[in-house]
Amino acid sequence: MRKRTLTDEETIKKYQSGERTVSIAEKANVSVRLINQILSKHKVDRRPKGSWRREYKVNEQYFRTWSNNMAYMKTGVHLLIINSKIMRTNLIELH
Repeated sequence: MRKRTLTDEETIKKYQSGERTVSIAEKANVSVRLINQILSKHKVDRRPKGSWRREYKVNEQYFRTWSNNMAYMKTGVHLLIINSKIMRTNLIELH
């Protein structure tokens, strides 16, 4: 049995400072799954999946308001794969 080397509080601090769950798991000598369970248990706000390698910033508030310039998008929106919960929710509420 492996011995866990970081407490929950240390794990949360590392995650909130921007460290990836994979590197935290390696330092804590546990699985990434356990790190995710700890963060969920303590209701820590999570970063979007893959955000560490994203080269661009996503404006998640873009669909919060609707304009005539955006009307052309309405027909093809159901085909999009939207990874942002906020954007997906906004689109569903507007539709």
